[in-house]
Amino acid sequence: FHMEGYRDAFWHNLTEELDYQCEIRHQQKYRELVASLGDVVVPEVIVEHCRSNIIVQNREDGFSIDEAEKMFPVDRQAMGRVVLRHYLHMLFRHGVVHSDPNPGNFAFRRTGKDGFALIVYDFGSVLEIPETVKLALLRIILALQCREALDPAACLAALGFDPEKLEDLRLVLPALLNVLFDPFTTDAPYDVKDWNISERFDGIAGEMKWWFRSAAPPQLIFLMRTLHGLTTLLGRLQAKLPWRFILTALCQDLYPSARSI
Repeated sequence: FHMEGYRDAFWHNLTEELDYQCEIRHQQKYRELVASLGDVVVPEVIVEHCRSNIIVQNREDGFSIDEAEKMFPVDRQAMGRVVLRHYLHMLFRHGVVHSDPNPGNFAFRRTGKDGFALIVYDFGSVLEIPETVKLALLRIILALQCREALDPAACLAALGFDPEKLEDLRLVLPALLNVLFDPFTTDAPYDVKDWNISERFDGIAGEMKWWFRSAAPPQLIFLMRTLHGLTTLLGRLQAKLPWRFILTALCQDLYPSARSI
């Protein structure tokens, strides 16, 4: 592992989390970018009352994930869809993702008879993903969906992986990629409890899974933390959702740019 890179990534993240002015900027930007979804609420910051050690914002009440997981399956399914659409919209359309997956940072609110809104709190940790990486992620997903014969090492190198380390794993890279992006390539509603990345990596690569992980860029750990938070929420809601079709509905207009890579 490139420990210096991890040290710098964690230090940058921690520095931003402790800077309330940075958090205010994150929250204002996030509120603006997520507005088009219509069912995601980000509290408005009252800037004139904020200080270096105080953030003042509108109170936005909702019920917690603890209450949500006790509700009827149809309600949990609706809430899960809002959660997934929120993450995919922000990741692939804007490259800006809330990356503190503590369940206490999310709440729900009923909107009408069958609808729900997601309320998002605490913007100390927000991940910004470069346009090239965002499109490379989409490119990999589209290639796997269409079973294109792309070089898996080149795909991962586009995400910042160390290409020299990947050479030692070349024979198992296609299988590892299929595991990593499994929800996006499945035509049916996906149960995140079936993902089991770590166990499936063990079966494919054995101890060499650590070589694969060490080939990853340090910044990727925050994206993985974000995805872990997403799957935790969906798992607690027991929401089985068609990731592939939801992604297409949200981002189909971005596919030509991704395919051009």
